[in-house]
This record gives sequence, C-alpha cells and structure tokens, in this order.
Amino acid sequence: GQARAGRLAAGYVADVVVARKKAQDRWDAFFAVDPEDILLVLRAGAPVLCDTSLPAVRILPPCSLVRLGASTKLVAEDVPDILACLRRHAVEPNLPITAEANWIAPGA
Repeated sequence: GQARAGRLAAGYVADVVVARKKAQDRWDAFFAVDPEDILLVLRAGAPVLCDTSLPAVRILPPCSLVRLGASTKLVAEDVPDILACLRRHAVEPNLPITAEANWIAPGA
C-alpha cells in the first residue's frame, strides 16, 4: 500500500519514467522529451514499456512490439487491440506508430 510508496529504495514500489536527456537544465530536459526518447516505464516497480536498446530489461509476454520513428519499444499491453478499440468508437488515434501484438523475443 501507500506505506511502501513514495521512495526510490529497495523494498518500495514506484512508478518511474526514464528518458534520454536532451538538455543540461533539468526543466529544459523534461520538456524536451519526445515519445521516442522514453527508454523505460515502471508501474509499481514492474516494467510496462522498454526500449529495445535496453536488452537487460524483460517484459513478460504477451506484449506488443511498437515502432515509433527510429525507436522500437516493448509494451506490456495489446497495443493493436487498443488501437482497434479506439477506432470502433470512432476515435482515430493520431499516433505515428506501427504495432505487432503477442510479440515474443527471439530465444525467449
């Protein structure tokens, strides 16, 4: 519960976003982040998005492989199904991505 949240320390759970740093000033760096720059997202301490440039981080299947510009991410959700659901409700997602569902890493 809340007693184990709010800190980055062993034994605690955290929601964390890690991104490429594109500026020296912390606020400039924060506002300069583009979706392609996001390398890792942890929800309650578990990875839910990981750039494929971080091979040591594992997202358990089923997951989706998402190509966003020049970067490729693994996402712990069925992204093509989410996009199809949005379209069924007359919402056209304006996202410059391609996605493959139920992707399993070679050798996994």
